[in-house]
This record gives sequence, C-alpha cells and structure tokens, in this order.
Amino acid sequence: METRWVRAILWGLVGLLLTTGAGPATAQDLYIRNRPVRDAVIRGQEHFVPLEDIERYLNASEIERLELDLESGAIRVDGEPLAETILAGEPARLPLVAVARALGFTRKSNPDLGTVDLLSPQALKGKQRIPQTREGGRDYQIAKAHMARLLAEGGRDGDSEQAARVTRIGNDLVAVSRMPSLFWHFHVLADSSPNAATTGPGFVLVTRGLLDLDLDDDELAGILAHEIAHGTLRDHEKRLHRQENMQILEGEAGDLKEAESRLLNRIRALQTSEQALIARCRLARQYGDSGAYFSFSSQLSACQDELRRWLSRLKTVQARRVQNAQDWRHNENQINSPFWKNARELDADVQGMRLAVEAGFSAEGLRRGLLKVSQAGYQKFGELSLRSDLEGSESHPPLPTRLQLLEKVLQDWKNSGWSR
Repeated sequence: METRWVRAILWGLVGLLLTTGAGPATAQDLYIRNRPVRDAVIRGQEHFVPLEDIERYLNASEIERLELDLESGAIRVDGEPLAETILAGEPARLPLVAVARALGFTRKSNPDLGTVDLLSPQALKGKQRIPQTREGGRDYQIAKAHMARLLAEGGRDGDSEQAARVTRIGNDLVAVSRMPSLFWHFHVLADSSPNAATTGPGFVLVTRGLLDLDLDDDELAGILAHEIAHGTLRDHEKRLHRQENMQILEGEAGDLKEAESRLLNRIRALQTSEQALIARCRLARQYGDSGAYFSFSSQLSACQDELRRWLSRLKTVQARRVQNAQDWRHNENQINSPFWKNARELDADVQGMRLAVEAGFSAEGLRRGLLKVSQAGYQKFGELSLRSDLEGSESHPPLPTRLQLLEKVLQDWKNSGWSR
C-alpha cells in the first residue's frame, strides 16, 4: 500500500487516527529550551510526548521539517528517516529526544540540577557568538553590589522550585543573548508587589508577587528577556556614566563661572583705562602737547589690544558655558525625561521580544505578562521595591502606555512579515 506522508503541521487530524497504548509517566528531568518535558512516556533516555503538545517544544520552522507516517509510525526529518518511530496509543506520541537531535539539538546533562537539557542550535550558536566577559567589569561589580543590597533589604523568597524555574528560563534566554558568556544570577525577592528588575549585566530579579500571578513560561520569559535586554544594553552603566558626566559638568560650570567673573572684572578695568586714555589724548591734542599725545596714544593702543584679547577669551568662556549647560541638560534628559525613559523601555521591549523568540518563546509573552499585572490592579511595573539609586521612582512609563507600545511593535512585526 502506498505510504501516506502527512506534514506535521496537520496534526489537528491526528486524533482521528490514534489507537490505544501505553500510559504516560511524568518526566521532570528533561528540558528543551528550558521548558520541562511533561506527560511523557519514558523508555531509557527517550521521552515520547503527545503529538498535540509538540508546539510546546518545537517552533514552526522546525515542525515544517518533520514528516510523519501515521499508519506505520515512521518519521522523517529533512527527508531522512529516523530509526525511532511514533509510539502508538491514546494519544500517539513522538520520540522527542530523537527528533530534537535530528533537528540539530544537543543533549547536555546538568549535574548541578540533576537534569538534562536539549539545547537548540541557536542557543549553541549564541554561546559562541560573544567573547568571554566574566565578572571583572565595573558595571558587573556595581550590579552585584546593588543586587546584594536589594536582597538584604527585601529578603529572598523561599520557594526553591520557583527559583529554579526562573533560573532555567533566564539561562535559556541568556544563551541566545548578547552576553551568553557572562554568568547571570536570577533571584526571587520576597515582595508581594509584582515586579522585575535588573541591577545591571549579570543580575535579574523577580518578586514573589509577580510569580503569584501564575505567569506561563512565555509570559515569564518575556519579562525576564526585557530585563536581560536592559542588562545587555548596559542601561544602568550608561545611566551611571551620565550621572558622572553631570557631576563633571557641574564642576566645570563652576570653574567657567569663576573664569567669566574674573574676565569681566579685568575687562571692566581695561575699559575704564581705555576711557581715561581717550580723555587724556583729547586734552593733549587740545593743548598741542604732541609728546604727551603720542605717549597716551601708544598706551591707548596697547590697552585696546589687550582689551580685544580679554574680550576674545570672554567669548570663548561664554561659549563653553553655553555648551556645558547644553551637555548637562542632554545628560539630564537622558536620565529623567519621559521621552528618553519611554525610548529606553521600548528599546528593551523590542530587544527582549526578539530574544524571547530566538530562545523559542512567544513574542506575545511580555505583553500578556504585563496585561496580567495590569488586570491585577497595578498601573506601574518595573519600579516597585527598587532603590532610588537603581531605576528611580519614575523610571518606567505607566502600564497602559507600555501595552500600547507593545501592541504597536507586534503589529509592525506582523505587517513586515516577521510573524515568529
């Protein structure tokens, strides 16, 4: 009988073709894209997962590479047959480890957590993309100190299972981030307000209040990706650098003001001398005293030359004072103005959504997560519980504004054909 190959994308028809078979066993030790493999039948190192759940583990482009023969159980990846077959039963099940390996995933044991991870080719590529950065940078040390203060003030949450979940999803995002070689720390703060933050590269926290909103993996990943994006964009380091620039500019402004005052005093004295010498020249001419006239004229010429030099210096100092004030306002706007704050948040939103998608999560996760925060009655997010020396009480736009921005970005992506 002619083999009937069915594209994996048509799995909606699977239910009509299934037969009874083996019962499920829960598998908590295998993760793919840091998502736990659930409801699996385990045989040796193989995990058979229900066909209808496959979109939880593989993205659309990977599913398109699969072909399934539902009658014989045969599987092909990129046209090449696998030795493993579909496990018949109710429901029918796919050998996830074999399929993932054929798609280019790497199986990696994690002895520290007692788990096994299936790492995507994108994650492995991301780990090789950025040189080692490690913990020597000033921004890393500052972020570490800020995080230590936050944890000392608010306390760590005691739910180790949730902490492990946050760390696993966070590490999956880091693997495809701009800083995959940096060791990142993910913490859960014992705070009832829903919140998430980064203190800089390598350090991210979420609160117990956020996890109590029952975020799914996509929603938690979206929020974590946003904070990781802030860290990789070095927003805190840039903020600190601007604050230091402002302090330098304030010092220069004081020096320039004093210099301008000294120049003005000298210019006023020269102008007084100039008027006195002009008067003496007139008197010498009036009385026909040519010797005195030429002497006063020579002194007047020298005085006027010196006055022009001091006026030129004054013009230079005043121009520097104007530029100094403009530079200070620019740095202040970068730190405090709503426009630049919103721009920074939008940048982190876009970078974070792309990061989440590359790690295998939904682009909608951040928007859905923030919507849950809003529906819980909170109008702001990303600032509650934070110290003023981190983000400040006005660091993020209101949630309705952020949700509108996210809707626009997602719509722009769809309009441009980027529908992952």
